Amino acid sequence: FMASFLPKEEEPVGEPIEITETDNLRAQILQLRRDYVAAQATIESQMQQLAEKDRIITEREDEIARLRDTLNLARDQNIQAAALIHENMDASESAIILAKLGAEKASLILGAMRESKAADVLEMMDKDIATQITQILAGFTTPSTGTSPPALTPPASGTSPPPQ
Repeated sequence: FMASFLPKEEEPVGEPIEITETDNLRAQILQLRRDYVAAQATIESQMQQLAEKDRIITEREDEIARLRDTLNLARDQNIQAAALIHENMDASESAIILAKLGAEKASLILGAMRESKAADVLEMMDKDIATQITQILAGFTTPSTGTSPPALTPPASGTSPPPQ
């Protein structure tokens, strides 16, 4: 029974195996294939990470857009509130305050006021700033604040000005 497992005596035992150039090339090819599979796995993993980062960026951009909309809405509501306050003020007092704000900011508030009240305030202002405000309101110049020129829109009678 043991004899079947043992090498025959005439067979040389422990002789070095000859490795040919072909064997070396086969070994290199096998290693290259293993490296290629590993590289593919790495690329796939990085592609998944990239897709996840793209998803996060898209979510953040959507969140920024929502926050910007909320901020613009709050800003518009604040401008409407300021316009209502200035409508209830004496035109000469409102003109003094709005002139101190500068043409761009004053045009936002005046643009949200009723036309007749805005006209009364403009009439009380220094002619240079009133001209600048009129140019902004008419769209001849765009405010540098990145906002579009306000439009004079009269509210329905007995109500506050509509939001822009």
